[in-house]
Amino acid sequence: MKTRIVGIVALLAIATTALVAAPKRLTVVNKTSQRIDYIYVSEVSNDSWEDDVMGASQTLAPGARINITFNGYDPSSCMWDFKAVDSNGEEYYLRNVNLCQVNVINITE
Repeated sequence: MKTRIVGIVALLAIATTALVAAPKRLTVVNKTSQRIDYIYVSEVSNDSWEDDVMGASQTLAPGARINITFNGYDPSSCMWDFKAVDSNGEEYYLRNVNLCQVNVINITE
């Protein structure tokens, strides 16, 4: 009996870890006239920005799109804020984006 309980607890722990680490996926489209150098994300409940989700060597040309995956977040967390910074240092904000309903966001001027 103890073996079964331990096995069930271990399976639940693995399943819970997989859920907590579920990736968020979306496509970002640059509809500005400038190259986007950085895209930051943050859960709406968080007051600070996370790392650049495009990575250090990626940029997004005007009219281009990029598929982004970011990990380590609660899969039930739907509401996110985005900040994009273009090659001139101009910042663009998208607030309260529901990633449970949206999988494409547009950065516009």
